[in-house]
Amino acid sequence: DPAQLEMLVRGLEQRAIRPFQNALPDKPWWLEVNNNWLTCIVGGLGVAGMALDGLHPDARGLVDFATPRLERSLADYGPEGEFNEGIGYAGAIGLMTDYYTALLGWSDGRENRLASAPFPQMARWFISMTVPPGHLFSFGDGKLNAPLKADWMAAIAAAAQDSVLQDFAVRFRSVNADPVQLLCLDPDLQPRSATGRLPLGRAYRAHGACVSSRTSWDWDKTACVVGGKARREDNHEHNDPGQVVIYGEGRPLIVDWGTHGATYPAGFFTENRFRYFDTQAFGHNVLVFGGRDMASCYELHPRFTQGALHGKRALHAQGRIVSAEFDDTWGGRWTIDTAPAWTGVKRNLRTVLHVHPGIVIVLDDAELEQTETISLRWNTIQKPQLTADGAFVLELDDVSLAAQVISLDGQPVTHRLGNQHYTAPWNQDQFGIELPARDCPYVETLLTSDRCRLLALFAVQPGNRTTAWSRQKNTLSGLSGDTSIEIELSADHVIVRSASHHRTWQL
Repeated sequence: DPAQLEMLVRGLEQRAIRPFQNALPDKPWWLEVNNNWLTCIVGGLGVAGMALDGLHPDARGLVDFATPRLERSLADYGPEGEFNEGIGYAGAIGLMTDYYTALLGWSDGRENRLASAPFPQMARWFISMTVPPGHLFSFGDGKLNAPLKADWMAAIAAAAQDSVLQDFAVRFRSVNADPVQLLCLDPDLQPRSATGRLPLGRAYRAHGACVSSRTSWDWDKTACVVGGKARREDNHEHNDPGQVVIYGEGRPLIVDWGTHGATYPAGFFTENRFRYFDTQAFGHNVLVFGGRDMASCYELHPRFTQGALHGKRALHAQGRIVSAEFDDTWGGRWTIDTAPAWTGVKRNLRTVLHVHPGIVIVLDDAELEQTETISLRWNTIQKPQLTADGAFVLELDDVSLAAQVISLDGQPVTHRLGNQHYTAPWNQDQFGIELPARDCPYVETLLTSDRCRLLALFAVQPGNRTTAWSRQKNTLSGLSGDTSIEIELSADHVIVRSASHHRTWQL
């Protein structure tokens, strides 16, 4: 009906096109950023322009305005496809994918941008950041165990004719898919498992500098997945450089709580973001010095230095991945330097060793400018049992975790259980409504010194009974599945031996 079509066009003009055009002379902040505001607003108007081509005089102008700005945003992704915001917002890749899917159709197939970088790379990065049975790591402004938003993957799989991406897209299709995304699924592209086609471990150095190591690509119950990161992102970030999380049999064990699953806390997009324990370093399984939080990483936009910090960039006080190696036959090892993220810290190195299936060893080596308190909290999915000096266990229905924390240099330390929760006035959402309570357990190791060498040992074990780490003089033994590990300790080195893998590592 021509009248209905005219009504639709005029409605879009009045409610979308004209307000958008009227805002442009004021140079709104969302024009200058490379995040989901740009893809949603500018990209959305570009898609509207494609739909209205031949029906509205400004249609092509909207496309011409949007495309170079979305290309600018794509250029901000990392060289290996690293998403340029916190992992919890990586579903926003779908907004970018939807734009170029529409462009592909609008150009009659001449603009197959989805087949070229960074789209296939960002899809593989996303897969590496996914843990069984279908969640992203909850780093930054993520939600622990939130469902995936990956229906956009089918469009990239079809464009690139990538069978591994197709397997992921088919496996994680959802009822929330955009109808256009459903139409992108190529029925002739045969899905193929990531096994043998994607490495089990990867270290990505851009943006959040995230690390992932897993024992297999089994999406039902991988024996163990270890995640980590070295940097903070421009948007939706927490103070989490150095983070380590551990999953076993598809269950989170050592966790990142992410942001609350309800609405945003009050002041979350201002300088008050880090008033909440789940955004602070204390909530992220890292050394904390003198009870203070990490230094600010922000470079503020000159127009937004108070209130909502639109357009900020994470350009300061960052960590880095010093080294990383992975081998599908035994696991992975990486070292992260986060000293620049702290004031008063000369050295802060964290080395992580993941030995298949589920042995995880974390060595923290720090030196401070002066003597002060040093805290290491391991956040656990449920209240653990503190069984001995520095030893604790988690026992879930189908998986367990045996852990041990040791001071290698012989300094006196204390170990205790605790819980983190919101405290007034920082327990309200952005509408002034009290946030649902969070009661998040942890095991804390404490000392007072100007240096420390703390070793944390974890053994993921199937079933609901744990076999604790045992010690004979300076040698510890641990068990994960059929793999036994021996660890020889001294003040200046840690030697790890695995007879199952015929390997020895020195930390």
